[in-house]
Amino acid sequence: MVTLDQLNQLALPGERQLMLFRMVQDLFQTASQSARASHIRVTARQTARQVEIEVTDDGRATAEVDRERFELQSLRKRTSALGGMVERLSGPNGNKVVIQLPLS
Repeated sequence: MVTLDQLNQLALPGERQLMLFRMVQDLFQTASQSARASHIRVTARQTARQVEIEVTDDGRATAEVDRERFELQSLRKRTSALGGMVERLSGPNGNKVVIQLPLS
């Protein structure tokens, strides 16, 4: 099951919107394949200066999975190139990744 909250409310320039879409797409793939999640939730928040995307799942902790580590490194590089940051938390009840990007 996938839940999307407030994604249609985002007002981003075209390139940033596409990059953010690709990042969330990669997180879906990691959650469903590596973490084997059955529930994934994507929540979007936007302020005057930044957009924040939070992806949570109920999958297994993925800290030790090599593929996940590679995907997270790629996500961090893409986010950093746009002036943003990524935070990841993983535990026995699932995973959470937060992406923060400035609007410009």
